[in-house]
Amino acid sequence: MDNKPKKALFAITSICVMITILVAFGFFSKDTEDTVMDIIVGIVAIISGIGSVFVGIASIFSTSLDNVREYFATGDTKEMGEARKVLYNYRYIKIKYGKSIFDDDFDLWIQQPKIQSDGFIMPAGKDEILAAASVCMNFFQMWGLLQNKGFLPIWVFETASGYSIIKLHQAMEDILYVRRETNPFYGQQFSWLCARILKKYKKAIAQCIKSEKEYIVQKLGISEEKAAKWLEDEIANNKKFGIKS
Repeated sequence: MDNKPKKALFAITSICVMITILVAFGFFSKDTEDTVMDIIVGIVAIISGIGSVFVGIASIFSTSLDNVREYFATGDTKEMGEARKVLYNYRYIKIKYGKSIFDDDFDLWIQQPKIQSDGFIMPAGKDEILAAASVCMNFFQMWGLLQNKGFLPIWVFETASGYSIIKLHQAMEDILYVRRETNPFYGQQFSWLCARILKKYKKAIAQCIKSEKEYIVQKLGISEEKAAKWLEDEIANNKKFGIKS
């Protein structure tokens, strides 16, 4: 659940509580036979109810913040760091060389001297890339589900972390395509999360893409036209997977 719905819920709850208090006082004041003790007991009951409401609301905020801390903590583990590194590298392989792990000759191709001597490319094989994809897929599938159900605020992905997730999804798009031939729901929450980020932070993502295009041209040694075309093709592929900006 995002901040705005929470604030609205808080405001509505507060108004309802105030109305309840007013009604209760009106009820007690009309009954002249009630003793002072009855009125006190009634007020205490109302205050207890109010306290329960506020405790419930506070627990919602607390749960969200706990999940935010856990998201960043688990995303910083050595396993996740290595998996991201492999997938970012695989994405650069696809950009510069147009190769996929599902090409029959991929493992032989990656061992070629010209690839091994490419200082910017890490020569990871098919099995290593699939293992890294499995780690990241499980991670973002779970957190995508929690964000979908309102247990992780979307502002977690407002900064560069949002575009990083988009890049990981792009790196795994061929894997998603193959897996979804037999399991249409494979990585569904991961793709949903990417769609949410693209929709919420469209301008920021566009700026990230512009900056990365310059980085790709400089580091990978490819033309600006090729880099721009690849990024445009990626947007088209994202739409194919249900990701709309």
